[in-house]
Amino acid sequence: MTVDDPTPIGDSGEGSRPWEEYVRLARERIERAVEAEGGAAQVSGPVAFHMSDWLHDLHDLLGVLDPDRQPTDAEVREVLMAFLLHVPEHVAAAAKLYLSVGIRDTFGLSVCESDDGG
Repeated sequence: MTVDDPTPIGDSGEGSRPWEEYVRLARERIERAVEAEGGAAQVSGPVAFHMSDWLHDLHDLLGVLDPDRQPTDAEVREVLMAFLLHVPEHVAAAAKLYLSVGIRDTFGLSVCESDDGG
């Protein structure tokens, strides 16, 4: 249950931005903020990409969790799986690039191991 051209969360009225423009503006805003702190373009661009590329996944997840909608369990699972397969890697990459922080196994679930056990 993905939305082809979702309206940004909290913006459903006249003059709302097309989704692609919303994502572009979000990416540019993150990039400017990182650069304003003294971050180089070779870091700010990738950080902005990694923090904006999955916004559509967030929108879709919030959409199926909206109490006013009634998605099927299959639709919720589909969106949840897409979110979990796409978002964490981007967030991990952004954290490494921007904060020089790697992923820790905070919950003791061996999340830092690859699927093949390595």
